[in-house]
Parts: sequence; C-alpha cells; structure tokens
Amino acid sequence: TKFKGQSFQDQVQIGGEFGYKIKNKLWLSAKMFSLLGVGKKPAFADCIRANGTSFTGYSFSGLWELGKHWGVSAQYFRCTELFFKTTNLYTSGQLSIGVSYQRKR
Repeated sequence: TKFKGQSFQDQVQIGGEFGYKIKNKLWLSAKMFSLLGVGKKPAFADCIRANGTSFTGYSFSGLWELGKHWGVSAQYFRCTELFFKTTNLYTSGQLSIGVSYQRKR
C-alpha cells in the first residue's frame, strides 16, 4: 500500500466477540482481536498512521437499559501480548462510559 509516495505495511485483523442479554435489561459482551502487519516490514514505523503496528486487544462491556428508550454503558479496553508481541503501540487500559437513546423500538 502506498500513500504520498511512502510504502505502508498491509494489515489483517482477526478476532471474535460474544454477548448475552440478561433479564431483558442488561447486555454484557466480551471481545478479543488481533491486528497484525503482514508482508514486508515497513521502512519506517509510524504509530500515528498505524504503520508497522501489531497488537492484541480485549474489552468487556455492558449496557443497562433504564427504560423504553434510555440506557447507560461502560467498557474497559486494554492491549495484551497474549497471542502476539505488541509492536509500535503505546497505550494503557481505557475505561469508557456513555449514555444511549433508542428512537424506535
């Protein structure tokens, strides 16, 4: 792959996700995926453009339905070297919280 005259390493992403709804109010899910550089190693590594980046990430999330339209959510995401060595990535655990609104049921 080329961009502005620079060659970039191709990437492939593999993974899976599992989710389950409990008592029609709470959704729980877990996800794990890996992003791997494939082919020739890049001449330069650039974490801004993800060139030469490889990592495995996992997350756990939940969504609690507060009523007919509203809900609150939370997710925790982190990278690990469980399957592949992390390359050219600088990160720590991330916690996200949110509010959702569903217009129609």
